[in-house]
Amino acid sequence: MQVKLLRVLQNRTIERLGGTRTVPVNVRVIAGSKRDLKQMVADGKFREDLYYRLNVLPVALPPLRERREDIPALMDHFIERYFRRSGEDKPEIANAVRQAFMRYSWPGNVRELENACERIAQTCTCGTVRVGCVSAGILFRAGAQPSDPGMPLSGSLPAQPTAPIALDDRLRELESNLIAWALKVSNGNKSRAAELLQIKRSTLGDRIVRCGLGAQAPDLESQAGVGPQASGLETHATA
Repeated sequence: MQVKLLRVLQNRTIERLGGTRTVPVNVRVIAGSKRDLKQMVADGKFREDLYYRLNVLPVALPPLRERREDIPALMDHFIERYFRRSGEDKPEIANAVRQAFMRYSWPGNVRELENACERIAQTCTCGTVRVGCVSAGILFRAGAQPSDPGMPLSGSLPAQPTAPIALDDRLRELESNLIAWALKVSNGNKSRAAELLQIKRSTLGDRIVRCGLGAQAPDLESQAGVGPQASGLETHATA
């Protein structure tokens, strides 16, 4: 295939499948690859003459991890896009979240970053994008990345990327966000929210109080008439 493509580029002619005559063509070829073609040439896996024929005007697009200065702008753009789609204004983004995004390596590049922002827009209910709204995979892998003293950060980020993080506070924040999410998608039905979180309803009630989410969790089941009277049962006092 490399030989055939080289012949087309060199002679600017093709032969149609099943045809009997040569047809001249006048085209411009834009080729792209995620592999290191120069290294493949050195390894004997890619034709050197084809490489130089294609490599007339090279354009290098480095991965997102090599242009981290683009991450804050892309993050703001995608967060705003997906919150707008759900009819909400773009929320504030905590510095810890920006720091985690800057330290993560983004193996999936811009598409992975966009997916992470869409997930945040679908699950964040706390009014501010906090670390509890971010995928655990991103947080843990971001924490495992070595710090880069030359890595550009936005002006609002902490100067020290290795600043200590209170684990108990982060876990409490994550728990609060998950409970708020479950209450939102279940329309305030605590039994359904407990099922989503795979915990007992009584446990959910205790954690709602502990997280201070009582205002977000009205007793809709009682309002709907779920109780002894609604089921046709009556309680009688005996002398």
